[in-house]
Amino acid sequence: MALPPFADSSDVEARWRPLTDQEITQADALAADASALIRARFPGIDSQTDSGQVDPNVLIAVVSGMVKRAMVAPADGIAQQSETVGPYSRSQTYANPLGNVFLTQADITLILGYQPAGQSVAFANDTCRTSGDAYSRVYGW
Repeated sequence: MALPPFADSSDVEARWRPLTDQEITQADALAADASALIRARFPGIDSQTDSGQVDPNVLIAVVSGMVKRAMVAPADGIAQQSETVGPYSRSQTYANPLGNVFLTQADITLILGYQPAGQSVAFANDTCRTSGDAYSRVYGW
């Protein structure tokens, strides 16, 4: 039994624009793919959503964004193209040429919640002080 997607075409429409009937079908299929991708990347996400550890509105926003990224991808996948005639040069940059759904680092941060990579430390013996701004440090006082 397949689990329901975290978002559907109506969520995409609410965050983007009205969709045609064909786009609604595509958006619903992409939302199912995006939800499956999230479940594969974050096992147990459904139980975390049910318990309140993960906000379901965040998942709706992330899935809607994933669907929109896939739907706005150019049909040929070319995002940028340049051409010089003499002495010959050609360049193409591709952006999601297959129109797949994918998670960005920002999406992952939204799902996991902000988790700072560093931490502040206070020295018990007062050997390190900060005077003024954070960049002027005086050691050994």
